[in-house]
Amino acid sequence: MKQIKRLRIGDYVQIDWHDAYKGETRIDQQLDKAKAQFEVPVTSWGVYVGTVGRKKYVVLMRDRFNLNELDGVDDIDHNGIPVGMIDEITVLGRVTLPKTFALRLEHWLTKARVRKRKGRLIIPRENLN
Repeated sequence: MKQIKRLRIGDYVQIDWHDAYKGETRIDQQLDKAKAQFEVPVTSWGVYVGTVGRKKYVVLMRDRFNLNELDGVDDIDHNGIPVGMIDEITVLGRVTLPKTFALRLEHWLTKARVRKRKGRLIIPRENLN
């Protein structure tokens, strides 16, 4: 959490973490070599937006689709990484976000509710305004 508290919106980061896994294992008394892998290391890169949720997810923006600059309409693709699964965070640089866009991102994140559907973190659209 100390690393996360030092992050600022717009930091371009690399996060090394471990994902959940699904496995199938055959236990064979004739073989003494285990063939199960229980950890799935992942490396994610993106622009730090903030943390959200009761269980705490770090939100990284992957893409911004600026659909209508005059009306302030953007689609944001993002990843939510569970804080408890993070091994290391490395700040690689800073991304200069337009001030109004950065303020809208912060506002959007403070209003967000988190729910999971099909293994993906969803921040419902009704919370974007």
